[in-house]
Parts: sequence; C-alpha cells; structure tokens
Amino acid sequence: MFSNMREIFDIFIIFFKLGFITFGGGYSILPLMHTEIVQKRGFLSEKELTDYYALAQCLPGMIAINTAMLTGYKQKGYAGLVSAALGIALPSFIIIIILSSSIQLLVNAAVVQNIFNGIRVAVLVLISVAFLKIWKLSVKNYVSIIIFTISSFLIIFLDLSPIAPIILAVLISLLNKRL
Repeated sequence: MFSNMREIFDIFIIFFKLGFITFGGGYSILPLMHTEIVQKRGFLSEKELTDYYALAQCLPGMIAINTAMLTGYKQKGYAGLVSAALGIALPSFIIIIILSSSIQLLVNAAVVQNIFNGIRVAVLVLISVAFLKIWKLSVKNYVSIIIFTISSFLIIFLDLSPIAPIILAVLISLLNKRL
C-alpha cells in the first residue's frame, strides 16, 4: 500500500516540477514532458506520448493538463490521473495567487517587459522543438502531408475552428485506408 502511495506521490512531484519550470503554455511544456516521461522515467513510448498529445488536443481543456492526466491514468489509474492533474496545475495556481496582488506594479516595469520578451523567444524555441518531434512521428507519407497542408490552410487562412480540420483529417485517413 505504501509503495503504491509513494508512486502516486512521485507522479505528483514529477508533474509539479514540470508545471513549475514551464513558461508559455501547454505547447512549451511538451519537450520537457517528453524528456521526463519518455526518456527519464519510461512512463510512455514516443508513439504513446504523440498519441496522448493528439488526444489531449481533441479534449476540452489545456493540452498539458490533459496529457498529464492521460499519463497519470496509464501509470496508476484514477489516483494517478488526479495526482498528475494536481501536480501540473498547482504551480500555476500558486504563482497566479502570488503575482495577482502585485501584477499592476510589475506589468509596466521596463525590466519585467524585457524579461517577458526573453521568455517569449525561449517559449517559441520550445514550441518549435515540440513541433519538429511531433512532425517526425506523425508525417510519414503523402497523405499526412496533404492532411497537414489542408488543415494548416483551413486554420491559418480561413480562421476555421480546429474541430473542422480534425474531422477532415479523420475522414481523409479513413478514406485512405479503404482505398
């Protein structure tokens, strides 16, 4: 029983650390999550993590929390799911509570603006790394390139909700398997 509780607490700590050191939202956490839960811990394979990213995108809520919950559930069922969700969300909650009282004083400070400018660039790099890793695992043939191109066009140029390209991607994939 105690080893099970220890493993659930370990899941909490892993995701708490990830939530605490990540700036820039869900996509910027993906490379760090990959390193921690695939390479260091072996909780998931590369393919499983990519599948979890895709599923997390389709679910309501934030990709980081959804991916953490799926990982926690795979490791320790519902207790792991709750532990991972609390771990990944709690740091943001704590930081928001602390900063909310002094945010107006900080927002206009030049040094804070410079810090945020630097963080934005670093976050862009993290998102780009996540994109490249997912690209390597997902884009395998001409059909996936067609899906990527059509989806990008629909979202970027026609400002469509991501739901339409996801449904279209599923339909194209299903049609491709039948042909």
